[in-house]
Amino acid sequence: VPLPPAPPIPGAKEIDLTAWGCGSSRYLFHYFAENNRRAAWNLLRAIRGEEKLVAGIDSALDSLAMITGAYQSALAHAPVSFPLANRNHPLSAHERN
Repeated sequence: VPLPPAPPIPGAKEIDLTAWGCGSSRYLFHYFAENNRRAAWNLLRAIRGEEKLVAGIDSALDSLAMITGAYQSALAHAPVSFPLANRNHPLSAHERN
């Protein structure tokens, strides 16, 4: 799915992956470098009150619930419903056995 281009970060220079020993054609390195820079820019703007965090605590908790639910479903061989009734770590009981 094509995404619209991200808005520019004022004053940001082009990412130079050669400084890290990577060729500029390494898509994966560029992808993570650019997205980490965007996350930091979003955090700074949120601290200043200029925008809302794109990935704040609410989305982190939702992501954790999805991961926990995937484990619970696999271990129970059954689907789970959200919000989770059991929010305990699904592998903790298996580690004790």
